[in-house]
Amino acid sequence: GACLGFLIWNWHPAKIFLGEGGSLYIGFMLGVLAIISGGKIATALLVMGIPILDVVWVILRRLFWDKKKITEADTKHLHFRLLDVGLSHRQAVLFLYFLTAVFGVTSLGLQTQGKLLAMGILALVMIVLAASLVLVYKNKIKKGFPN
Repeated sequence: GACLGFLIWNWHPAKIFLGEGGSLYIGFMLGVLAIISGGKIATALLVMGIPILDVVWVILRRLFWDKKKITEADTKHLHFRLLDVGLSHRQAVLFLYFLTAVFGVTSLGLQTQGKLLAMGILALVMIVLAASLVLVYKNKIKKGFPN
């Protein structure tokens, strides 16, 4: 709830930022609350699935394909890929909010077996989304559009 109050000030163009400490604190508190509230891991993974899968994908890509340090900043996160294929900043953010909300609300209404199925669907959605973005990006490069 407190984060929603902050969101109006952080909407593009942002007037205030959480910074490293604020975002780490919120992530830590989400993890702690998921554990001590007796929530199931599947619920937490569905709610946080898109950011978690994005970070895992970027780390694996940096380690195995780009041979970069995982701490180096780049523009290969899902949000930047959505911008590369032509979405505006607002459209990309709203799309990610929508996906996160769908899986979050779904996680609240499903039993354990349903959550496992939803986690599989989440993984499939992320794979299809990543493959689609890569194909569109490569097609864009072939046509000579600048990055």
